Amino acid sequence: MSDLSAGRKRRRRLLFAGIVLLGALGGLEGGLRLIYDREDLLFAWERRSGLTRFEDGGLRLRPGVSERRQDGPYRWEVRTNDLALRDDPVGADWQGRRLLALGDSWIFGNATTQDRTISEQLEGMLATTDVPVRVVNAGVVGHGAVDMLQDWYRLQDLGWDGVILGMPHNLSRQTEAADRAAIRAQADLTRRAAPRWSFVYLLLRWQIGSLRAAQFAPSMGSPEASVVADLQALIRSVKAAGLPVWFIFFPTYWGEPPIDPLEARGDIRAMLDAEGVPYGGHLLRERRCWGWADYAHPGEAGAWAIATVMAGVIRGDAGGMRESPRCEAYVTEAKLPQADTWP
Repeated sequence: MSDLSAGRKRRRRLLFAGIVLLGALGGLEGGLRLIYDREDLLFAWERRSGLTRFEDGGLRLRPGVSERRQDGPYRWEVRTNDLALRDDPVGADWQGRRLLALGDSWIFGNATTQDRTISEQLEGMLATTDVPVRVVNAGVVGHGAVDMLQDWYRLQDLGWDGVILGMPHNLSRQTEAADRAAIRAQADLTRRAAPRWSFVYLLLRWQIGSLRAAQFAPSMGSPEASVVADLQALIRSVKAAGLPVWFIFFPTYWGEPPIDPLEARGDIRAMLDAEGVPYGGHLLRERRCWGWADYAHPGEAGAWAIATVMAGVIRGDAGGMRESPRCEAYVTEAKLPQADTWP
């Protein structure tokens, strides 16, 4: 009898502990629902109303999005067209040159409003009285060289007159085929994993998931060689289509040692020289070239400086990295924040 009684007590304790645990989880679930919006606990590419989505193993913009964002006191707008590009629609009856710009958040124009990105500013600089120019912005935040190559394959048949490539920064996106399969499997797992309705589950996943700090899982090993290989494949495909191609070298972020990216990425430079691709860029030495609070992307003035240099390269001027024009001139003309209030 004593053994039977002890067994019953253990079962009662386990039942009581289970009830307490379920009550605690229920209370936690209810509390989280009061504190969090479910959209805040989803990865960016899972949000129905977000700017990006995960599709075909890669990150893409959503079509038909219109958003207003803030970088300190600077307000910037994002619009995407029906091709999921950060650009206004380009009709089939367009009578002028159409250039395609591929790249990451620098070409996309993070912290730069819709009509002041590198692509948009290049349009006015390259246009002539006889020939208007459209530079279609196909940059996507988080993209690497492998994504740029896939974007070209997706967009190559839309009637371009040339392609502009921005140096990709996101080495964590530059993966081998096995890593791409792992990324796709991880994304599928997060889609299927239950219970998706549970805020407790979503919070734990958001806190400890390998995707918490980035859009995708990090790559395995050094990706530099595959960056060069994918860029070379992209350039050769563009040239095989009979189109000219130009390349923009970018620095990394404000505050880094003043390293010339031509020297830092000599592997890319050597490949461009071998392929006969004109290249250039702006060193963005001034603080005013960068975003207000976003030190990792050029602001409106920086986009103007880069576009000014690259307009010359596209017209046939000598390439290389430049320190002029000065961003201060643009800041003054456009009445952007002045030195006494600049962070």
